Amino acid sequence: MSSSFSAIVVDDSNDKRLLDLIKTELHITRVKKYTNSIDALNAIGEYKNITLVFIDYETTLDKTFSFVQNAIATENCEKTKFFLMAGYSSKEFLLEASKNGISAFILKPYKDKKLIEKAKKLLPAVEKRKNPRLNLLEAVNARLRYKGKEITGAIEDISSTGILIVTPRLGRMGVEIYDVVTIRVEFGDEKLGVNAEVIRMEKDDSKNYKAVSSAFRFTKPNEENALQFAKFWAYILSEQKTTV
Repeated sequence: MSSSFSAIVVDDSNDKRLLDLIKTELHITRVKKYTNSIDALNAIGEYKNITLVFIDYETTLDKTFSFVQNAIATENCEKTKFFLMAGYSSKEFLLEASKNGISAFILKPYKDKKLIEKAKKLLPAVEKRKNPRLNLLEAVNARLRYKGKEITGAIEDISSTGILIVTPRLGRMGVEIYDVVTIRVEFGDEKLGVNAEVIRMEKDDSKNYKAVSSAFRFTKPNEENALQFAKFWAYILSEQKTTV
């Protein structure tokens, strides 16, 4: 089951084991890897509410703790937990790590089971959905636009915070996790255009064509888009819904 959690890995090695563990054992599909602290910090400055940040000490060395402090200073890490991995440890080192915002530490080479146990303790409890999600009896067509490219898809379900759309080969538009696309829908004389961040993309084998099921989280709309969204939501409620 996919979660709403996300993770960043700061590691300049070619080892993909940690990425695989995060995806398969922690069920976090929104994962980005950076080979240096500068690129990772730029990402943290752009993306809010990252759940976990895994740091390989041998990658960041003396920049490790300043990286954590600078990440916290972005104010995008209110609930973020920092997990440090290092080839050595001492009481002084661990004390300094704790004072600088590190929540968990593991000595390399680590055992997969031990790392997963420690990482799971850092994950917040999954909140129950506060907003009802509607499954559509009949898919509503939508056009997705990203950097001048468009593709048509079908909205399969929607809530007040996000939307699920099935498209053919969305990746060919160059869209990746965290990218923001414009979703356009027309019904009657109304036209809706809202921005949404990609939070998950998965192959959909239920179609008779190569399809991708993509989950989007709505970004904060302006007043005009908020009104359009309200009208669209009313249309869905009156014409298309079954509540689950």
